[in-house]
Amino acid sequence: MKKYFFIFIFLFSFLILFAENTTCEFPVSSSFFPVNMGNVWYYKAYKCNEPEKILKIRADISSTENIDGIEYYFFNAPSVEIRYLIRKDNSGVHLKAMKFPFPIFNFSIYVLFYPEFPMIKFPLLKGEKWNYKGKAEATILGIFKITRDVSADFEVLKRDKVIVDAGRLDTYHIIVKVDEGDGKGIKIKKYWYAKNIGFTISDNDNHKCELAGYVVKSDTDGKERKKVPGVEEEYK
Repeated sequence: MKKYFFIFIFLFSFLILFAENTTCEFPVSSSFFPVNMGNVWYYKAYKCNEPEKILKIRADISSTENIDGIEYYFFNAPSVEIRYLIRKDNSGVHLKAMKFPFPIFNFSIYVLFYPEFPMIKFPLLKGEKWNYKGKAEATILGIFKITRDVSADFEVLKRDKVIVDAGRLDTYHIIVKVDEGDGKGIKIKKYWYAKNIGFTISDNDNHKCELAGYVVKSDTDGKERKKVPGVEEEYK
């Protein structure tokens, strides 16, 4: 009997330890940016100087990448040459690197942030504010490096219901005022993140983007949610 008692105590202690190690401090806030391998998002977007040209974009989490001993999820939208390296913890969502096309010439820029860029801070609540001051190291053509001082002020404007092709979604609306260190002053960027889905709308100075569908497994409740666009093959 004593043997079984000690086995029970060991298993109970193990389960408690496991639960404590995997419990998210802000599960509701965390649900607005689900991170899981295999998650897929479908977007409709256009550049502000070409509003008639609608881009149908497929983005996914295809792998992870290690930088300075830290593991990041690789968000990839290959058809528009955009990628992000992102991680999430109990304090929020952190952007380490991004790759995007140069707006004039036909090549991409790879940017590393020091320290990480805080896309979202937990808890997500109306009126919450945070800021960032750091450096962005841009690599051009894999050779040339340019470093700029970057600053940003974030604010959660409200929790909002939005209607997009993917449906009527429960979102948080975040506004970001960014000085990219290019001498062009403050740029205002607006983002909406949907519960159990993630990035939903982007309204920026150079492009607009809205969610058209998704196949997303939550890392808070473990459920898979799915709404695929009518002609999935059009999204590349």
